[in-house]
Amino acid sequence: MKKLLCIILALFVLCLAGCKSDKDVTSSLSGNTEIETAVQNGKFVGADYGIGADVKEVKDHYKKIVEDYEAIHMGEGAGEGHEHEHHIHDANNEDKIPYYDADPEGNYVEIDVADFRFYYESKNAEKGIVAIATDADVFGFVMGSTSKQEVEEAVGKEGVTTNATEEDKIFLAFNQDNLIIFTCTYEERAVSFYFYENLLVTAVIKTVK
Repeated sequence: MKKLLCIILALFVLCLAGCKSDKDVTSSLSGNTEIETAVQNGKFVGADYGIGADVKEVKDHYKKIVEDYEAIHMGEGAGEGHEHEHHIHDANNEDKIPYYDADPEGNYVEIDVADFRFYYESKNAEKGIVAIATDADVFGFVMGSTSKQEVEEAVGKEGVTTNATEEDKIFLAFNQDNLIIFTCTYEERAVSFYFYENLLVTAVIKTVK
């Protein structure tokens, strides 16, 4: 009887171990799938547009949002009935969204819409959006808190670690030194995670030339 109980207990423990293993694998694959899908689609969750989007359409879309905002929040009766809306433009601030900027080399033009930055080639706009950057939390990673090791483990795919070059820094909101980049490529697109002092600060999805 005692021997039978031992066998049953052993089987129970093995069952628990097997269930835990399956759960861990499923969790890992889930993280992989989310990141890979986003990269292959060329679009962060929450972004209105992705890689390949028409530049004029992106500009017109955000310009319309600003115009609608100004019509609601500036002038007579401004704000009435819209007190709880998310404000994307401060009427007292000279900086408007979308904010346009060109990199020093003149290779890219940036369309900054707060949570995301869209980039297109200045001499090849018809190619559409070629890169998207964000400083907001993505894929369950917390900007300024998630470590490089945590990102690598969650990605679950072999990548390349490099020091950020001046060209890499084009996709940053603010230029920083001593940045490390972990890049994973999925067919024609790649995702790059930027780290400062081993903490995630920016993520970029871009086409692979």
